[in-house]
Amino acid sequence: MTDKPTSKRERSRRRRLWTGVAGVAMLAAPFAVIGSPAASSASTAKVAKASNGSTCGQNIGVPPDNVKGVYSTLPKSVQATYGNWPFPLLPSAWAHFKGVKKKWTFGFISFPIYTQWQIDILSQIKTEIAKLKSEGLATGKLLMNVAPTSAAATPAQQISGHPADGP
Repeated sequence: MTDKPTSKRERSRRRRLWTGVAGVAMLAAPFAVIGSPAASSASTAKVAKASNGSTCGQNIGVPPDNVKGVYSTLPKSVQATYGNWPFPLLPSAWAHFKGVKKKWTFGFISFPIYTQWQIDILSQIKTEIAKLKSEGLATGKLLMNVAPTSAAATPAQQISGHPADGP
């Protein structure tokens, strides 16, 4: 008797059988290692301690490389945000900017306003500009160009809404 199947049907049956055996073995292998009673009791019997004394899996704060630089000038609440920042903190490009005292024009260009979020943004911008005016830091009005429809929301149409030198 030979091991070779004699018919197509026999070969197909053996192929399905071996495919099924291989599939079951692949699915069972992780559970055999992870889910065995010996493995689970050993892992729960004692919680491992890391070399720094923290519990395994606990985040360890790694402050930026240059803690004596910009990091040290930040408030403690902000320093906590950068507790795991592994890169140097650099000063802002605007850190020593004195500002330019001149008349500024504020503008708002937008796609059509459809959502509450967009309404809130525009409202907040108007509130902030009113506050600047009340403090004497701004004059004039907010220039707005909000497209009436999505069809009119092309960049060329938005830019052409206001002349370059203002109203």
